[in-house]
Amino acid sequence: MVATSAVGAAAPDRSPWPVARPGDNAERPSAAIFVQAAPGLRRSLRPTPRPAPDRFVQVTRPQTSSILPIPNTQKTGLFSSNRICNSKNITGTRVNPIQGQFNGCSILNPVKVTAVHGVQLTRPLTVDCPTARALADWVENGAKPAFGKRGGGLAVVQVIGGYSCRTRNSQPGAKLSEHARGRAIDISGFRMANGDTYSVQNDWRRGAKGRILRKIHALACGTFGTVLGPNADQYHQSHFHLDTANYRGGKAYCR
Repeated sequence: MVATSAVGAAAPDRSPWPVARPGDNAERPSAAIFVQAAPGLRRSLRPTPRPAPDRFVQVTRPQTSSILPIPNTQKTGLFSSNRICNSKNITGTRVNPIQGQFNGCSILNPVKVTAVHGVQLTRPLTVDCPTARALADWVENGAKPAFGKRGGGLAVVQVIGGYSCRTRNSQPGAKLSEHARGRAIDISGFRMANGDTYSVQNDWRRGAKGRILRKIHALACGTFGTVLGPNADQYHQSHFHLDTANYRGGKAYCR
């Protein structure tokens, strides 16, 4: 039997053994059940345990975004506002940097364009900002004036190619295409507001439609560094290839 001591005239209501802290699985020594305290003591002689830490500690985690931060936006001026490529005339979204399977297939600051100057694209076009701005410039100052009021004006551009991690003309062993760097666009035709269409493949060498297509092709030269069409080679019989590569000291190559 463990010796007891008296505190005051009567035994206390509770044992002086400290209450276990939350999460403490250790058992009290068996001798504690024999301890008697003086009556009239309403509290333990030990201080009251502190509340569990999670009542007071609040961990603040930084907010994250599904869109990765795009580097050097202030220096490049590409996204200094909510506008795409800092232009009110380009409609689309920013996307994460792209790294393709081959060395050199990449776009640091890509955008996915759906319309320029109110003219819709038939598919979202993934390119870099200089190429998106070149497209907007050419549509507004080249294609739209060339079509004029025919068919109610230009409404849709038929896009068949943008970013693609591949070689030129998809030929084995060839150099990497500008499509692999987000600098190239392939366009196969145009549609007017009334539904009339102009097809590069079908109309390039036919009458009035052909003359307009050839004029639009020529107006792209300079805005784009490379402009290829049906007169270039067998690979471009069905579409215009437009890219912003800087060849030959800035002199455009157009065929």
